[in-house]
Amino acid sequence: MKVDISAVLEGGYEKTVARTGVQFAAVFFALSALNALFAPEPETLPMEDSPVGDVAPAGGGGPTGPSLGLSPTVAGLLSLLVTILSALVTIAAIRTFVAGETESIPEEYFTRSIVWVAVNFVIGGIAFAIVVGIGLVFLVVPGLFLLVSLFFWQVFIAVEDENFL
Repeated sequence: MKVDISAVLEGGYEKTVARTGVQFAAVFFALSALNALFAPEPETLPMEDSPVGDVAPAGGGGPTGPSLGLSPTVAGLLSLLVTILSALVTIAAIRTFVAGETESIPEEYFTRSIVWVAVNFVIGGIAFAIVVGIGLVFLVVPGLFLLVSLFFWQVFIAVEDENFL
C-alpha cells in the first residue's frame, strides 16, 4: 500500500486551518495552558542536597512557568480533570475530522456514547503502554546488548584472523 505523504500533509493542513481545526487547536492550547498553571511552584518541590552543599530542587532547579500555588493534591486533581477534558475533546476532534466537518462541530460528537468511548480510551492507553514496554524490553534492550557485544567484530576478524561464522 502506497502512502502519498504530500497528500496526507496537505489534507492535514487543510483540516487544521479550517474553522473546526482552529477551534480544536484553540481548545487544546487553552487546556494545555490551564494544566501548566497547576504545576507545583519550585518551593513546593522536594529538596535534595547538591554536590556543593547547597540545597537544590530535586527536579534540577530549571526555570518554571507560572503557577497558581495550589497544594500538590489539589493541583493533581485539577490536572487529572483537565486530562479527562482533553481526552473528551480528543474524541470529539477525531470524530469531527473523520466525518469531514469543517464549519461546525456537531454536539453529538461530545455526547454520543462518550463514557464508553472514554473508558475504552483509558483501557486502550494502558494496553498500548504495556505492549510498547514489552517491545522495548524484548527488542530494544536485547538490541542494545547485541550492539555492545558485537561492536568489535571487525577488530577480531582483522586483527586476530578469526572467522565471522
